[in-house]
Amino acid sequence: QRLIQYQQQNGNCLVPSRYDQDLKLGHWVAAQREARTKINSTKKNLLDSINFVWSIRGKYDRSSWDDVFDRLVKYKRHHGNCKVPQRYKEDPKLGSWVDWQRRLHERHKLSNDKK
Repeated sequence: QRLIQYQQQNGNCLVPSRYDQDLKLGHWVAAQREARTKINSTKKNLLDSINFVWSIRGKYDRSSWDDVFDRLVKYKRHHGNCKVPQRYKEDPKLGSWVDWQRRLHERHKLSNDKK
């Protein structure tokens, strides 16, 4: 239920493993991804039915990445910075996307063409 609420608010199931607003949800989602080959088919089908993302590597293809980046540029023009709140009500996906890009950068996993 909490994952469904997250999806409705953010437009995706990309819950960070260290999700500040619901640490248990973040840990649970990470555990599902790690155990994806061991999860029974009923649970897997339920997660698939809400477009659960099993592998977060490469989740954003280049065109969708560019689309969200363009929204970040607009945000910066309007606000003067790129400090998008993780729960940005006007564009929930932008907030979670910026948070994800920061995490990738911190882990040195953001490709050079996206820095």
